[in-house]
Amino acid sequence: MVVNKMAVLVVLSATTFSLSVCTELQAQDYCQSLTVQSINHGESNFVEFIGEDLPILTEKQVLYATKTGVEVGFGRKMSIDGSTLAVGSSYSQNDHRGFVDIFYLQNDQWQHIKTLKSPIEQPREYFRGVALDGDTLLVGAHGYCQSDPPEECQQGLVYIYDRNEGGPDNWGLVQQLDGGFKDASGFGLPLALSENTAAIMARREVVPGSENTGVVYIFEKDFFETGQWDLVKRLASSDGMNLQQGYSGDGLKIRGDVLLIYGQDQSGEVINEFSRNEGGNDNWGLAEQILFPATQLRASAYDGETLVVHTLDQCIPDEDQKHYLVFYNKDSKDGWIEQQKLEVDETLGSPAIEGRQVVVGSEDGIAGYLLQRESAADSWEFSHKLMASDPSLELYR
Repeated sequence: MVVNKMAVLVVLSATTFSLSVCTELQAQDYCQSLTVQSINHGESNFVEFIGEDLPILTEKQVLYATKTGVEVGFGRKMSIDGSTLAVGSSYSQNDHRGFVDIFYLQNDQWQHIKTLKSPIEQPREYFRGVALDGDTLLVGAHGYCQSDPPEECQQGLVYIYDRNEGGPDNWGLVQQLDGGFKDASGFGLPLALSENTAAIMARREVVPGSENTGVVYIFEKDFFETGQWDLVKRLASSDGMNLQQGYSGDGLKIRGDVLLIYGQDQSGEVINEFSRNEGGNDNWGLAEQILFPATQLRASAYDGETLVVHTLDQCIPDEDQKHYLVFYNKDSKDGWIEQQKLEVDETLGSPAIEGRQVVVGSEDGIAGYLLQRESAADSWEFSHKLMASDPSLELYR
């Protein structure tokens, strides 16, 4: 039997979070187009690795792509805020435009509300990066090109949608942001949003007078007067930021007055913390750096209180390299302090954190994992293994 739908997300019942999954199509190897390989759906080595048997959680609901045709990259970019979920997709074979599906949690079930299509019909625009907070949604199109006809110049563009623009829950377009349409800058990936502040990276933008590339633009909404989003700061190497080379799209986090950016220095990789009022009101100055000498940063998550980083130790032979989940908390006097370091299996993927729960996907597609912070010991422990009840669904994010 041919499977006609592409399964995208597994939303688990224990809490509100989601994981991307891939359905194997018998008539077309769609999984391969998502670089998800066929796997043996046996027991994960990770359970043995951490030395305990974990109870298994299976999905409460599976969400599917709502557009017809073959969708590439659907579910690889997601953003969730309360009872609203935005799922980005970079390409549709039917019309060569990206789209974003919006779902609401209603009566304990996720319901599809609207599909946003890229306003510009342009191949390889990559209308997929999403950042959601409250009634505001940012969608990044880092492949956008201003030329006519468009070329693969990747100047980039970011679209801003408001939940009630044009009517209740209409999610109408209110503004477009750009980084000056500089060729190959890739403005729009990644991007992050916290209330009325947006941070948008142009990872390959050339910085005059510097050997380093990469700029982060900070926009703020003029909430009381024009309602428009205005550029307030442009962070580059002169501000102490050297962007991480080979970065994969996860290196930008913002919550409140704190902005975290992946970077590099002479000793290795680093997470730069920029603070809104460091060096003056709304100055967004460099406040602190977390150093990772001889370590590769794989992915991270930040909820405004705890920072969790997936790292790879690179100072030992490849066959002995070790993966860790490292937890940090910010102390008002001593800065970022490492609270805990867990050695984990190499198949672990990207984490997401909210309060006392962390969910992390898997790079081999077999399973995800749930960690919980124990109040008594104030430590993080693996509590559940996350698996899809249908073995053709592969958890990979």
